[in-house]
Amino acid sequence: MRTILITGFPGSGKTMLLKSLVSYLKDKERPDKVYIVETETGDESLEQALKSCSTFPYRDLTRSCVGCTSLSTSFLSVLHEFGSSFLPNFLLIECSPLKYKFIYDTAWTSTPGRVKPQNLLVVDALAWETQNEDSDIMTSGLMNDADLIFINDKEEEVSPTIIDDLFTSFHELAPKASILAGSANSNNPEALWNFLSVSLFEVA
Repeated sequence: MRTILITGFPGSGKTMLLKSLVSYLKDKERPDKVYIVETETGDESLEQALKSCSTFPYRDLTRSCVGCTSLSTSFLSVLHEFGSSFLPNFLLIECSPLKYKFIYDTAWTSTPGRVKPQNLLVVDALAWETQNEDSDIMTSGLMNDADLIFINDKEEEVSPTIIDDLFTSFHELAPKASILAGSANSNNPEALWNFLSVSLFEVA
């Protein structure tokens, strides 16, 4: 079982990216068995899409707070549930920067097979500079743990020069991470999923 954590600052495009992947997997009726856990408040359209799609078991832990026993208890309960009954190929978890470290450690030590979770960091190309200045310590941790950095270009609203500068900066900050750029809303979900589900774990 392979775990993929989707994290990033609020508004970076995490939920939109997850929604795009869910829509692709649902429409294509892929054989991958996917279990989805939501720990960050997202848009209602994603929640409705997940609830209406029996193919993807979905659990909402958005009300569990960091440092609370409720998050630990709820998350461990979810891990036990899918481990004993659903047996998925993939576990997708959307989480905030504040929650991801706890979830990362718990997922690694508590899931069947203990395959190292892969961290997908979603970055808003337009807001990154400000977020980095305001939260440099948190940013450093996110970069250190990132296995894939997805630069969300907001449907090509960002100039190629800015994207190139971000690639250069991220290669220096996270030399071991793979880097992709595109729109979280309209990026080719098939190519992204193939990278996430196969290439990312081969690199690891």
